[in-house]
Amino acid sequence: MSFSRLSPGALFGGDYKIVRPLKEGGMGAVYIAEQLSTGALRALKLLHPQYVEDEAMRKRFEQEARAGARIESDYVVNVIGAGVDAATSMPWIAMELLEGEDLGDHVARVKTLSPGEALLVFRMLCHAVGAAHDAGIVHRDLKPENIFLAKSRRPGEPYTLKVLDFGIARAAADVRATGTAALGTPLWMAPEQTSRGPRITPATDVWALGLIAFYLLTGSWYWRSVHLESPSITEFLRELTLGELDPASLRAADLGLGTLPEGFDVWFARCVVRDPGARFQDARQTLAALEPILAGRGHHDVDLATAATAQLTAGMLAAPPKLARPFFVGTETEKALARGQPVPGPAMAPAPPAAPALAPPVTAPATSVTGPAPSQAAPRSRAWLVATPLVVLFAGGGVWLWKGRPTQTVPSTTALASVTASVPPPSLSTPPAAPAPSAASSGDTASVAAQQVAQESPMVAFPAAVFRLGYELGAIDERPVHDVSFPTFLLQKDEVTVAQYARCVAAGQCTAAGTDEFCNGARPGSDRHPINCVTQLQAATYCAWLGRRLPTEDEWEYAASGTAKRLYAWGDTSPVGRACIGRPKEGTCEVGSASGDTTPEGLRDMTGNVREWTASDYCPYDLSLACAHDQKVAKGGAWFSASAGVARTQVRQGYAPATSSTLVGVRCAKAF
Repeated sequence: MSFSRLSPGALFGGDYKIVRPLKEGGMGAVYIAEQLSTGALRALKLLHPQYVEDEAMRKRFEQEARAGARIESDYVVNVIGAGVDAATSMPWIAMELLEGEDLGDHVARVKTLSPGEALLVFRMLCHAVGAAHDAGIVHRDLKPENIFLAKSRRPGEPYTLKVLDFGIARAAADVRATGTAALGTPLWMAPEQTSRGPRITPATDVWALGLIAFYLLTGSWYWRSVHLESPSITEFLRELTLGELDPASLRAADLGLGTLPEGFDVWFARCVVRDPGARFQDARQTLAALEPILAGRGHHDVDLATAATAQLTAGMLAAPPKLARPFFVGTETEKALARGQPVPGPAMAPAPPAAPALAPPVTAPATSVTGPAPSQAAPRSRAWLVATPLVVLFAGGGVWLWKGRPTQTVPSTTALASVTASVPPPSLSTPPAAPAPSAASSGDTASVAAQQVAQESPMVAFPAAVFRLGYELGAIDERPVHDVSFPTFLLQKDEVTVAQYARCVAAGQCTAAGTDEFCNGARPGSDRHPINCVTQLQAATYCAWLGRRLPTEDEWEYAASGTAKRLYAWGDTSPVGRACIGRPKEGTCEVGSASGDTTPEGLRDMTGNVREWTASDYCPYDLSLACAHDQKVAKGGAWFSASAGVARTQVRQGYAPATSSTLVGVRCAKAF
């Protein structure tokens, strides 16, 4: 049976009378049909007859009906019903019939969207995709043809966006468990979709969202290979997986596509980055970062973007998901850290003797700063944040109640100025190493090993200071620049090596790092390279073994940039050829081998090699935005980074703490 035989008046699925064909694609066809039980016109989607016996295609078709029904959003096409026609054995899906045009046709007609209209589209689009991510569903085929601008029934809304075709969407857990083959439309699909593997996450949709935003604002595709006189799929795949990912504004200029809003480049780079762990992790994060960029382009655009705000607000401010406490099977130290309990004593190395004072004690009125215990991360300290009993925060991802927990008395502006003026530059001195353990005192093998590794891992001291955190010209998550204060601390001169981490594993205090490609722990000859592919808990466990801890984000950035606010560890000159970056095929370098990547205080590899876990939540600096506390900050550039911009000392990367990325390693800190 072919679709040409479904003539007007034919009955299908027991309740649908065919009116006329609507469109046909590779997988099936869509008809306009009258639903006899209601009298309403519907879009009736049927699977092509040649695929009826194909079990995989039938499952994909059934998945579309189930996925759409699970997503709680007005901006996903409404599925009316689904079933199998008794006469033909063909599966069918009945959906609401939409009047309007798809986003691709809309852009072809209007050429480009203003930032305000693009924001309106993205608010609706990210509501739909965000609701899918909340339900554990990844669309995997977001593209303009699957985004429909339907005639709106709401006053003040020029159209209602509807996301179509969840036919290749899969629950993220199912994808991880089964290693489903890659699916997606090439121009919009992420690099991880080009091969079979358990790597499809909501960040896969974020890649497509970045490309769609570029398309809306420029009216064209991002990829150079598509603009060639004779484009080929081979050339495109090479560009997708290996080519230089230029800043969006540079690519737009090269292709003669006009200018982009200020700040768009940094946002785009967080969407279209090949490492999924370095992207925004879902649609809600993506929208929250894009809104201020598109809303700041002029009075008309702000008015246009605000047109649908009243209707959208109720749906956008959904309650945040509850984070379940993970169950860990690991060392006793890991379990204790995961539960927030003190680290077991016998496994801990004794603290090294105190270093000489670096500066006279600093006193200021109404100032009391307390440093963290050696095995605990220092709390985030913001001089401009006054902890109140209860603060209600509103943002694109949810409504959050935050109960302030004062950890220190916040200095007044006058006191901060006094402290800043009296703090000398960071010292170059390193505290003396702990004495080597004698045979008589070597009862605990793990403790002895920890002391030996600690002696091989010198630290640099940084005196208490007030520091300006962030970068006014940077990404939205680097602003606003604000004062932070912290007590004297020590930071390890070098990143932790594979050999050093292996000794913690051998002592029974750490669990093994990941073993995927480019994970150094599994690569022969990598003992002197930085350990990577460790979760934040594994990194914290290693530091605790040495009687140390992870640095806070504030401490790390201060140590890397100094009060001079250097863009890179050494200054403001380009890191290309100086730091271990731009090595997508080679991987990391030996620790400390990039001699140019050294701070004035002697820290090495702060700009390249691997990013480094911190103890800080990846929260917006702008307190009007919510923080879900479900990601931790990693700082520094990495071996894979092709752009100098992502290696700046102020750049922040958010990773789920359970992530074990090839780009992230560890450097320990300690309270003085």
